[in-house]
Amino acid sequence: MWSPTLRFFLPNPDLKRQGVAYELPSTCGAGAPRVGVRRRKRRSNAPHAPMRDLRTIGVLASSTLVKALAGLATAKILATTMSIGQFGQLSQLMALVAFAGMFAAGGISSGVTRVIASSKGTLLERDWLTVIAKLYLWTSVAIGMALVLSCGPLSTLIFKSSDFRWAICLLGVTQAIVGFGSIYQAYASAYANYTVILGANFAGAVAGTALLLLFAHNHNYRSAAVGLVLVPAMPGLFLLATRLSNLIKNVEIRGRALDVPKAGHLLSFSIAALAGAASITLGQMGTRDLVGHAVGWGAVGYWQATIRISDVYMQFVSVFLLSYAMPKLAGLDEGAVHRGFISIQKTLLALYLTGGLFIWLIRNQLYKILYSADFVAASHLLLPQLAGDLFRVVAAGISTLFMARGIVRVSITYESLQGVLLFTGTALLVSRYGGNAPVYAYGIGYMILGISMMIIYYMQFGTSRPAAT
Repeated sequence: MWSPTLRFFLPNPDLKRQGVAYELPSTCGAGAPRVGVRRRKRRSNAPHAPMRDLRTIGVLASSTLVKALAGLATAKILATTMSIGQFGQLSQLMALVAFAGMFAAGGISSGVTRVIASSKGTLLERDWLTVIAKLYLWTSVAIGMALVLSCGPLSTLIFKSSDFRWAICLLGVTQAIVGFGSIYQAYASAYANYTVILGANFAGAVAGTALLLLFAHNHNYRSAAVGLVLVPAMPGLFLLATRLSNLIKNVEIRGRALDVPKAGHLLSFSIAALAGAASITLGQMGTRDLVGHAVGWGAVGYWQATIRISDVYMQFVSVFLLSYAMPKLAGLDEGAVHRGFISIQKTLLALYLTGGLFIWLIRNQLYKILYSADFVAASHLLLPQLAGDLFRVVAAGISTLFMARGIVRVSITYESLQGVLLFTGTALLVSRYGGNAPVYAYGIGYMILGISMMIIYYMQFGTSRPAAT
């Protein structure tokens, strides 16, 4: 089957800085020039590694902050331009947009980072790019067509109205752009080109916010729905606009069958991501319904306000693990895995504890600023939430290590259990602890997962030693 193959997603200035000559083939048939990596002697820059890591963490933190501020701006725009009922309907649409975005490009972005980080600068990288390009093309068409063809029934099923059918139809069309943006950023992560990620997120956030303001003007919630659908596509659109000339030069048509084992390996990463998304989403939905009926929806509101605060700083944890930790861990020799992972995990835990302490100290002011004075009563839920997040950081770091080393089944199991433990724990605790039950269940659930993942980690990697030199 004929399909376009993106031979090289982005120029890699790091190779030039590192003294590496990287040759790309002009053809891909028999007798094609070999992809070679030639390293020239250069002075070691090991003493500068900590400073480079600090710069990297700063860039990733800035990227996360930009995305978080864009999310807050979206909520603020809708809250000030729409009625409460319209805001509720648009919240449902935002959930659908986020869920669809997980399927963009087949949900393989974490897999892209892993396989490129472990094969960059070799002939194997070119083979992986072929598979990535084909999966991107086919899944974008499939997901887009599915949303376009089902826009009417989906609008009626989810929103009890046909008002959103055109927004859902547009959502299907934009998935190709969303998917391109996620794959491009995953590829940039593999090469530690984090400025690409920051630039795309910043430009996308500014453009998306301006676009939503325009579409939400005059309190028109149907046009605001269109704006909400377009916002996630802005980073991908920015990357297409700025890298288009490079893409045109490096796209070729190749008639080769899909490498099924490689495709299956990439899709296994999407299974892990989607398992977590489905488990957490369904677990939270069930928990909200359970607590709402057993205690009252006011308790649900307090809980939701607390986990929204958690979501903001956990975004940074996710970005750190997928964009920084995964490519590093994927490129390590077997004997260096234990030491490398411990170093990364110490850095992440230090950052989390510092941020968590700061959030705890300003908790009352935080609830007032983000919500209102009425929500300060929910601040007592923040401590058990932070405790649960500590175990979650540990478990997520170990899960990322297993993904980086290609042992995806452990990550799939971990992701699948998150929502199950939340709902089960809440059901067992709600009769005694009422509205506090969800955060207690959250903390206990992640303590179980964190300890279990540590045991599995030490069984697999804890006895590894640095390779002999």
